[in-house]
Amino acid sequence: MKPAYTNGTDRWLTPPDLIEALGPFDLDPCCEPWMPWRTAGTMLALPPLQTNRGTMDSILPGHEGFTRDFQPSEIRDGLKADWYNARVWMNHPYSMGLPWAEKMARHGRGIALTAAKSTDTRWGQIMLANCTVALFLAGRILFRYPDGSRSAGKWLPNVLWAFGEKDASILLELTSRTKYRGTYMRRLV
Repeated sequence: MKPAYTNGTDRWLTPPDLIEALGPFDLDPCCEPWMPWRTAGTMLALPPLQTNRGTMDSILPGHEGFTRDFQPSEIRDGLKADWYNARVWMNHPYSMGLPWAEKMARHGRGIALTAAKSTDTRWGQIMLANCTVALFLAGRILFRYPDGSRSAGKWLPNVLWAFGEKDASILLELTSRTKYRGTYMRRLV
């Protein structure tokens, strides 16, 4: 049974095979509070989700099947946190694109996952102007529900953004060794 609190949200869990193919990452500044798998060495949880029905945890603790290797002692704001020299994995809530795009562009190291249909937005233009390589995925990602099961649908086209040459190289190799295929764009300066 799919949790009701995922309906209408833009916060979806990244499939673990994608993290495995691209990782390891030092920091995930915007993961969900009770991830069933690790996305990075340091994981900063997003605050509870604000909806028109009030505040609710985006992922409820104690859900059957969750692993407990990551138990945040506090929810820290990844936008305010120092990303130091970390290799960052970023799958931010799509409704909050601008502040996350600005932070990733300033940081300049790591890989981000966003909706490909958002490249015309202000934050999409920031990503395009600052990434090293973008991979516009062919087909759509099956994200995960809080219990780890695959989502029922493939909602949006997606793009992976690499910041820095090391992450660009990893992204360029992705299609030759995984099921993730697509078209690359290298930013020319």
